[in-house]
Amino acid sequence: MTSNGHYYEDLKGSISLSEHIKWNKDLINALNDYWSWTELCSNESISWDLELVSQFEEKVDFKSLSSNSKVIWTQELIDKYVDKWDWKKLSGNQGLPWSKKLIIKYENRWQWKPDTNSYTFDKYYFYPSLSTNSGINWDTDMLLTWKNNLDFWRIALFGRISNDAIKYFQSEFNRKELVSIESHKYSDWRATSKIHRTGWENLALNDNFKIHSLDIEYYFETKLALTYPVGNFARYGNYKTKEFRLLDILKEKPLHDFKIHDIITSKNSWGKILINKSFINDSVWELIKPFVDKKFISDFLILVSKNESNFKTTS
Repeated sequence: MTSNGHYYEDLKGSISLSEHIKWNKDLINALNDYWSWTELCSNESISWDLELVSQFEEKVDFKSLSSNSKVIWTQELIDKYVDKWDWKKLSGNQGLPWSKKLIIKYENRWQWKPDTNSYTFDKYYFYPSLSTNSGINWDTDMLLTWKNNLDFWRIALFGRISNDAIKYFQSEFNRKELVSIESHKYSDWRATSKIHRTGWENLALNDNFKIHSLDIEYYFETKLALTYPVGNFARYGNYKTKEFRLLDILKEKPLHDFKIHDIITSKNSWGKILINKSFINDSVWELIKPFVDKKFISDFLILVSKNESNFKTTS
């Protein structure tokens, strides 16, 4: 293909992906033979539904459409083109109407786990599968049904998991995997250390996970031994094992159903909940926010100024 040919292909692709065009079936039909259909089917600004897909089914790139989470996904659409979908891409698509019923219907078609045995990848490097799909709400019943098909370690990193299911499958989240290898150098000596991560540490990285405030006690009382490298392994490094509360590991996670009254009236939770940084950063602010006005800020600044002056005098 000439350089001009590449240029026009790129231009077609860019236009077909545009978010600024007012897309409709008449416009798509008018330029039927000119679109880049792979890009057009990836375009999340187009309201792809059963009617639109049916009208252009001879042109549609079903592999590309399988990854598009903004398609108006229905059971009828999936059924009609059951043999055309890329089921691996479909397995990672957050936009499907996920339910236990849907998973059962195509149980033998899904990509349950990523097609790699390696865990040494960045959190944001995505391998499509049910285990890495953040659009599925996994409860205890669903996880029990497909326990042997799924990768709990990856669900902990990407998925939406009920707190009850997390407690029920506690041992699954204790599992650790090698995620990286660090290189060390000292003079002419070189050595490496291995970094492992547990499912609990994955939950700490999972944007879809929140702690239910009623489970604070559980996360406080349950402990986990973590082993991690310390120092330069080319000289004096070694592995250290230390026991942590799960609440310490998960201290960055927000509280899902926080009610200040429940905490005030609790006899046991104050010291434990204060471990949670979300409580300190967000919830305490919610308490004082109604009282913050111009006078409050003025009084606060005057108080800080006086304390600063006293400190300088005593110093």
